[in-house]
This record gives sequence, structure tokens and C-alpha cells, in this order.
Amino acid sequence: MKQAFELAPLAVFGAVYFLADIYAATGALMVAVAAQVMFYKLRKWPITGQMWLVFWLAMVIGTATLLLRSPVFIQWKPTIVGWIMGIALIGSRFVANGDFIERHLGGAMKLSKAGWRDFTWIWAIGFILFGCVNLYVASEFSEQTWVTYRLASAVAIPVILVLASAGWLSLRGEFAEPEEEARNVAEPPG
Repeated sequence: MKQAFELAPLAVFGAVYFLADIYAATGALMVAVAAQVMFYKLRKWPITGQMWLVFWLAMVIGTATLLLRSPVFIQWKPTIVGWIMGIALIGSRFVANGDFIERHLGGAMKLSKAGWRDFTWIWAIGFILFGCVNLYVASEFSEQTWVTYRLASAVAIPVILVLASAGWLSLRGEFAEPEEEARNVAEPPG
């Protein structure tokens, strides 16, 4: 439920855009992210750093978009979020003796140190690359095309990064069973 709820402000943005315009959609996005943070606080759910980043950027960039009547600001928001997240992931490799992804997913997946390093680099480079693609789409295509891209990419980016990570880590043998465990499974005792 939480994952779907995290996409709700973007869904509101898209719906309002197609019913009205970019400025109404930007205002709706600002209200939706504020409501999202309030909802999380009321439910006593933890508010992640990513959610705070999205909240503050939506408020600041949304205000600039509305006051200056220029969609360029709101079109830059996904790029800024992606670049900050990518840089933060890279920085996490060098700070605090580990990395962010390993600390948060270490209980769900067993990877070697090299596997966690690769996993982090794939996601970091992916976020930075998708930030660049967002700028390209925003500058080279119509506003409506950019909004459609933005809505589709919100779902596609995590899927692409999961598939890229799984494919790379599988090629490196990160998901293979250790030899001893595989041998014990293959040879029954006695």
C-alpha cells in the first residue's frame, strides 16, 4: 500500500494536468505531497529522506513555477531528485563504512561486498542517467509529451533498475547457491 501511495502525488499531477494545465497540476502536486506527508505523520509511518526531498523540491520548485509562470522549473524537479539520489548513493559508498542500499536491503538479499557495490553503482548511475533523459524529453518534446513521459517513467524507472541489477548480479553469480550448500541439497545424508 505504501509504495502505491508514494506515487499518488504524481498521479494527481497527471490527472489535473490532463483536465486543466501545468499550473493547476503543479498546485495540485504541492497539495498532494503536503497531504502525503501529513498522512504519514498521522499514521506514524516513517518519512524517508527521499520523501522529504520530494516534498521540499515540490514546494520550492512548484512555487517558482507558479510565481514565474514557467513550466521549466517543475520539469527540472525529476532531474534534481534523480541527481541528488544518484550522488547520495555514490556518496554512501564512501561515508559511514558501507552504503545506503546495503543497510536498507541487507536483510532481504544476500550479496557479496562486490555485489552490493555493483548494485549501488547501477542504481546511482541509473538515477543520474534518467535525470538526463528527463531534461532531454523536457527540452526537445512538447509539454504534454513530457507529462506523459514523467508519468510512465515513475513506474518504468524502478522496474528498469531492478531488471538491470538482477541481470548484472546474475551474470556475476551473486544469486547462485554456494557450492557447499548446493552439494548438501544434491546429496542426501546417509
